[in-house]
Amino acid sequence: MTTSIPEPITKLDKQYIDIVEEAAEKEENLDIPNRTLDHAVFLTQKLILKAKNNIKILTGELGSPYYDRIKDDLQFAVDKFKPSGGKIKVIVWEQDAPINEIFSSFIRNNNDVIEVRKAAQNTTINHFLVSDSKRYRFEEIHSKQDLIDQKVKGTANFGNPEKASILNEVFDTIWNGLNAAP
Repeated sequence: MTTSIPEPITKLDKQYIDIVEEAAEKEENLDIPNRTLDHAVFLTQKLILKAKNNIKILTGELGSPYYDRIKDDLQFAVDKFKPSGGKIKVIVWEQDAPINEIFSSFIRNNNDVIEVRKAAQNTTINHFLVSDSKRYRFEEIHSKQDLIDQKVKGTANFGNPEKASILNEVFDTIWNGLNAAP
């Protein structure tokens, strides 16, 4: 199955788009801040599209407006990873957070590539995404209201394997202590 590259969101100013595009293309070690949900989605789309073999996501929930907007990008990654055995691993940090039907179906239909585990944690932890242990997006801690108000802040970097490796190790430590989500 061939999946076309999803279209990026276009509500961002051209200078921001250009900076992100150049950093992604050159895999530049440049901390790129995001201050809005649109920034977060755009950076995440780029990180997913650059991934060659694996993506690891630690999040509070699946099914928020953020994940609804990157589902096509995740499908693109799934289709790219299937032939090579690549994986997408997701830790949902909030044990009771529902996974909406769109994502439940997506996970079921792609369970050879994507696996989700839920954590039984009450601790707040920064959400993050790591792409091939080389690129990442790391969020500041935020409330659900911040997400509703589209005030999601974080930093992305397309060429910092040292920090990406640290996040990768944190992810693996948590992952290895969890069971697969039902």
